[in-house]
Parts: sequence; structure tokens; C-alpha cells
Amino acid sequence: MHDLASRIRIKSSKGLSFRGVRWFHEIRDRKQVRLARFGRQSAYFYMNVPGLIQFRIRKDGSEIAYRAHASLSPSDIAGLISTQAMPMALQLRGFTVLHACAVKIGGKAALFLGPQGQGKSTLAAAFLAAGYSVLSDDVVPLLFTHGKPRVIPAAPEIRLFASTAKRVLPRKWLANSTPVLHKRRITLDRKSHVSRPLEVSCIFLLETSAKLKIEELSGASALSGALRSCFRLDIGNPRLLRGELESLARLVEEVPAYRLRYPRGLAKLETMVRGIARKIKDEQSAD
Repeated sequence: MHDLASRIRIKSSKGLSFRGVRWFHEIRDRKQVRLARFGRQSAYFYMNVPGLIQFRIRKDGSEIAYRAHASLSPSDIAGLISTQAMPMALQLRGFTVLHACAVKIGGKAALFLGPQGQGKSTLAAAFLAAGYSVLSDDVVPLLFTHGKPRVIPAAPEIRLFASTAKRVLPRKWLANSTPVLHKRRITLDRKSHVSRPLEVSCIFLLETSAKLKIEELSGASALSGALRSCFRLDIGNPRLLRGELESLARLVEEVPAYRLRYPRGLAKLETMVRGIARKIKDEQSAD
């Protein structure tokens, strides 16, 4: 995502104001505490993360302006830009961007789609601990070249709660970690991060269950799940929505899709990683 991000201007704006903004959507947690709010005005979209940061994103995705709380460190700000504002800006520029982690297995990228809190970063860390390379732990922009879907890599890092990082990752990775808000940012080396676009081999829709189970999905079910996993800011732009639908339809037509039912918690992670990798490699061998 680095090359894409370099085309988007990012600037701090102490004078950023919400005067006249028409708010159209908000996200709340289970206790109904507001986590984020989205609005629009004239040529801009706005996003407010209360107590942390405010964003103003130009409607063509060419610019991100922000005003951050004084308590945030530069790494905190960079993390919020890359995980919150940048996916929205890329969507406005016409890219399809998924809530997903991406891991290199058998020479191609396997995508694991799911909402925030579904365990994507934990799953990426489990694959990392097993010796696999990671492309992204949370945000996956798609690119089609020669008719094939490819993942555009994110920054070489994984963000985990400290307690999860200690249980999932070997000690050497913890030495390469720094605090970012309420998580730890684990910096990946060249062997553990894929820095070039990689062709997609398959997609998995994550779902919590008491037992581990992998089920093949029909094209319609896969498309429905992928649509639910998109970063989407301008929901009133028919051109962007049409492009997103066409992109995801091509994705599920080109690669197999599965529903991955798995128990939450860390006890079964190693078993799950082995089972997923075996499934993918068996499918690749059959082709």
C-alpha cells in the first residue's frame, strides 16, 4: 500500500472544523458508546474518533487532513491514518479495500475476511509464528492485473494486544514491538513480510464456532460475505459501488471461497493454522 499512499497528500490541520458537517453514520460499541462518526460537507468527507483524532478526506481521495489529540504519539497518529483514513481514501479513489488479513501460503495470498474484533491480526500472527510471511493484518486493497486478483501489501507490521502477542509470538518478535494506543506494533523483517503485490489463491470468511470447520461457499454466498467486509465511505456514489461489485464478483469467480468456522481463544491456533495451510496446499496441488 506504500505506493498507493504516496499518491495521497497527508497533512496536519489544527484548524480542522466540523461546522456545517452533515453526519450520516456512526459506530457504537455494545455499551452504545460512540466509537466513530462519519459526515460530509461540500467536497469533503469527515470522520471523528472521539478523544483521539478527526479526519477530513477529499471526495476524490487525493488528500487526508487530520487533527490529533495532543496525547497521541507520532506512531499513534500514523497507525490511525493507515488503518482508519487511508482505506477510506483508497475507496474514494476507486480501489476495493477489504477488512482482511493476507498471508502468503504456497506462493500466493490467502485472504481471511472478517469485521473488527474477529481475530484477523491474531490469525496473521499465528501464521507468522508458524513461519509464513504476512502481507497485511487488517487492510487489503485489491488490484487486478492480467485478469488476476492481487493483494497490495500493507506496512510491514502486525498490531496485537500485548497479552495476545506474548502468547502467540516467539520472544524474538516481542523485541521488535512498540506501543501504539492500546496495542503493540510488531515490526516484520524482509523474510516475514511480502512487499510486492501477490496473486490471491483463496478467501476465507471468518465465523466464530465451537469447533473448527472449513466449508466451501457458493459464488453468491462468497460475494455476499465479501461485500460485508468492504471499507465503504461514499455509499451514495453509483460509480464506486458498481466498481466495487464488479471487482468482488471477479474475485469470487477467480478463486475458491470458504467459510472458516473456528473457536475463539488461542488454544487451537496452531492446529487451525496447520489445517488451513494443508487445505490450501491440497487445493493448489489438485490444480
